[in-house]
Amino acid sequence: KVLPGEYLNRLCREIDEPRHGETDAKNRALLGLESGYTGGCLQLYRQALQKWRNFLESQQDIVWFEMQTTSPLIVGKGDQNVHEFGMTFQSPWATPVIPGTAVKGVVSTFAHETADDNWRKSFNPESFTGAYSLIMFGGTNEQGRQFAGAVDFLDAWWIPDTCTPFSKDIINAHNRSWYQAEGNHDLANWPDGMDSPVPVFFATIKPEQKFLFAVRGPGIWAELAKKIIIETGTQNGFGAKTRAGYGLFEYLPSDEELAADIPDMSDNKLSEVFNNKGRRSEERRVGKEGRFRWSPD
Repeated sequence: KVLPGEYLNRLCREIDEPRHGETDAKNRALLGLESGYTGGCLQLYRQALQKWRNFLESQQDIVWFEMQTTSPLIVGKGDQNVHEFGMTFQSPWATPVIPGTAVKGVVSTFAHETADDNWRKSFNPESFTGAYSLIMFGGTNEQGRQFAGAVDFLDAWWIPDTCTPFSKDIINAHNRSWYQAEGNHDLANWPDGMDSPVPVFFATIKPEQKFLFAVRGPGIWAELAKKIIIETGTQNGFGAKTRAGYGLFEYLPSDEELAADIPDMSDNKLSEVFNNKGRRSEERRVGKEGRFRWSPD
């Protein structure tokens, strides 16, 4: 049986066979994702995920934690596949994954745009602006040499609670006559929104899907990276279409964190934690002038 993710990415051969119909082939590829994984595939993936957890727990320089999607997530929208919209899958299981490089890129941009001058992307050796960003994410140091950064951002693995993490979303493309005019634009095909909408379906990762994030580095910097990842996920989001509200996450406290908070919880909060363990967002930490202030101190 072909894995649904691999079928969408490269094995939907019907896409090139006119007798099958391109639209029908694409719809079948999306339906395959919605139908989910076989029990055997999920069993193998869970075994691999447990080995990954065991590895993370055995390393003293790795900080790992769980977060859960609160809105649809699209990772790898520009990846090539048989459909107009791509998605990044983890081989060989064809399961969702957020590559560590993607996590690092989004987090560094969020820090640059949201935090103080210590997190500017371009390090200035005269004013030392961007010093924290240089240490965590890397760049060109004061000697003019390339520095890789003190923190490694590892891939975020999907934590399976259901047989499928996928759902189907839709974009209604308007103004088709304008886009298909190939430069011959005039008032007759002006993009006034009066064309019949053309539904375009694509796959997303559903809300309430858990991911296992991890970073490796010196303790104080790894913990700081965790805080910034949490802020990025809750305030900005990961993946594509974040400006439209996609890719948002909430932080899932560990058992130890929940246990430490129990004495201060109200009865309602205790009931909520008991019924829905771990679904609590990290409180937003805001500094002066509404700007996040992160420091390794």
